[in-house]
Amino acid sequence: MPLVARTFDLRQVESFTKEQGRVLHTRDELLDFSYSNTKDQYIISVPKSKKNGGDFFLDKKLLEAATNPNSSETNEFLSRGDRSVLYFDDSQLENVVARLDKKWGLFATGGDIAAAKKMVGLETINFDELLNTAIKNYQELQEKVSILETEEVVNNQPLTQVLSTEEEISDRSIKSNNEELSVPKQLTLFEYETTSLSADNTKDKNSENLSVREEISKIDIQQQRVEYVASIAEDLLKYVGQNYYEGSEHIAFKDEKTNTLTITTADKTPVMSAGFNMDTHKWENIESNLSEKDVSHFQKVQAIVTQRIEDKHNRIQQQEFVERLAPIIADYHDLIGDKNPEFGGYHTGWDGENKILTLTDNTANTEEKEILAAKLNPDGWENINSKLSHWQADELENHLMSLLDINTEELQAKRFEKVRPIVADILRNFRTNVFEGKYYSAQWDKDSMELSAWSHNERQAFLSAHWDQNSGWQDLSENPISFKIAHHFTEDIQPALEKYRERTTPELER
Repeated sequence: MPLVARTFDLRQVESFTKEQGRVLHTRDELLDFSYSNTKDQYIISVPKSKKNGGDFFLDKKLLEAATNPNSSETNEFLSRGDRSVLYFDDSQLENVVARLDKKWGLFATGGDIAAAKKMVGLETINFDELLNTAIKNYQELQEKVSILETEEVVNNQPLTQVLSTEEEISDRSIKSNNEELSVPKQLTLFEYETTSLSADNTKDKNSENLSVREEISKIDIQQQRVEYVASIAEDLLKYVGQNYYEGSEHIAFKDEKTNTLTITTADKTPVMSAGFNMDTHKWENIESNLSEKDVSHFQKVQAIVTQRIEDKHNRIQQQEFVERLAPIIADYHDLIGDKNPEFGGYHTGWDGENKILTLTDNTANTEEKEILAAKLNPDGWENINSKLSHWQADELENHLMSLLDINTEELQAKRFEKVRPIVADILRNFRTNVFEGKYYSAQWDKDSMELSAWSHNERQAFLSAHWDQNSGWQDLSENPISFKIAHHFTEDIQPALEKYRERTTPELER
């Protein structure tokens, strides 16, 4: 069920994101709309690629809406890993939400759907309640039909007289078309189909019967089934990332151009055709014949899809936490060292062989105390099995950033003393002033007495050192040495150099 900005006020948007810590999305789920307690700002996060995120970060009206009127420059998206993010203050919330709602819409997904419905006053469909209501309405209307049809068998006696003689009604056998009217022993919501009746232009004695029966036809079971099944099928297609999916019993296809959804059985027999109404944000029946079996099948699908969507959202959320926290946790680990890598009940760990960073919460009242496990890959940090909550992520980020801000120079000095000798050894072992490796290059300038090293990907120097005969090595680096670079040199390159020396030294001695 979508959660759309124009269906509730800004206070509800603020409560959903800022107070409850939940995330809203566009229908394609490419845009995430949330609030950061750390930065005390709202955040819009989209894919960095132009193909998937360009529609958002190139939208001038969105950027203008997120810009503070007192600022001389227009707000812009910033690069963060594989995402582009836009920060803006509370004062721009109304304009930003209006722009998002007008062009894309905002929706709750996964486990947030129930909370969104509750907030805007929409209740989740309870089929047991619908069933009981349908049975009750059917029974009441059948009684009305029976009473009206008794007029045909009481010699045209006025209806008021019939109703005034209770005994006459009880004694008469009320029949229609020579068949007794009775409520079925078992009536289910999905067995009761819509009755389509057309009125006769000529009024006759059955006209009143017809008007009562038309009340029954108002219960449009197919429309209810379409709304239920279509929303599940749409979630399924979103999950698989395609507009076509073929399952064991049904095939679903969504036409993005016409915004229609078609479902057939496995043998290609059509069972549902529905169109999405952008005004009501509901799926509407076009031509459907969904059976009880179809609905029951999709009820099972819903449970599976919902769980998988929640798992997917959790994985994405944990990956975002890892990208935020792993670099600063790793920096803290390097700053403190292996002797006492603890703070506020947390303990950091680093497996240099497998490139895995861990964080455990020793205050947790559970056997599983590890809350973060991340692997350092060439392209960044990858979540392995993290279980961080929003408040833990914010608490860790605030605490560690404050510690690192006042110890930046100390951390850089430690890494400089580890990396600089290794860079010098590379040039010395290969007897060259310029060396180009797979990821990094190094150079020694005899004239200026400067040693430098840089990354091929980032194309900027991470090491710049000057040798002075009196004071020794001086760090002239403009950019700090990162955890990734420092540990690549100490854990990968240095052991390789030692093996190289072991092979070449005997040959030099001979």
